[in-house]
Amino acid sequence: MPQFPGLLISVLVVIAAPPSAEVSFGEIDQVYKNSRSIEQLLHTEKLILDSMKTSDPSGDWTWRLARTYYGLGKLSNGEERGKYFIQCVEQTQRTLKINPESANAYFFKGLCMGKRGEIQGIWESLVLIKPIKKNMESAIRLDPSVNDGGPYRFLGRLYYELPLFLGGSLDKSIEYLEKAVHYGPKFGKNYLYLAQAYFENGDYQPARETLLSLLNVTRSTQADLEVHRIRSQARELLKQIENF
Repeated sequence: MPQFPGLLISVLVVIAAPPSAEVSFGEIDQVYKNSRSIEQLLHTEKLILDSMKTSDPSGDWTWRLARTYYGLGKLSNGEERGKYFIQCVEQTQRTLKINPESANAYFFKGLCMGKRGEIQGIWESLVLIKPIKKNMESAIRLDPSVNDGGPYRFLGRLYYELPLFLGGSLDKSIEYLEKAVHYGPKFGKNYLYLAQAYFENGDYQPARETLLSLLNVTRSTQADLEVHRIRSQARELLKQIENF
């Protein structure tokens, strides 16, 4: 009898499982990774909620539920968008009550606080800068590699986007993004954000080398729509660098 590859078996298990069946963390992570629509993410939410009914409260489900609400918030509009980011923060807080050492909870709490601040306006965003940084620093303390160097990526991008009078700094941005690349060497956005920071700082050769590294490490996944978009941005920035 022919054997199916492990990944295909995981997908089949998730699809075929009855509504109340518990799936593994790895299966949920794969389902989330492959979700590209609100409908798919709502299916992920249901799988997690069903599994939580029969699982011990370790916090490993709740931060994954927070991650799902973060994804739903990014794809939603209007009041739904804000609602999902609030739910994301609530689930991370729930996680941290169960497990105060959850790097993932701190990371997604910071992300969703930031998105919530964007919706509420510039002043709310400014008020949240300090607590957001604190959450990302906690994530780094516990696990700097979480989400492919996500806390470093977030902080590096934050220092890149903030104006100087609010603490923005290209030097700090580059410092954090270099660490993001170190802890997430296969994650395309780490390279793209670092190259953009180098470019803005006038460091054109490091920017070029970083973009070439991006194109190299993402070659095998370039069919993915998000990766395709990142590679397109990289090529555009390479064209700009050629003019300097």
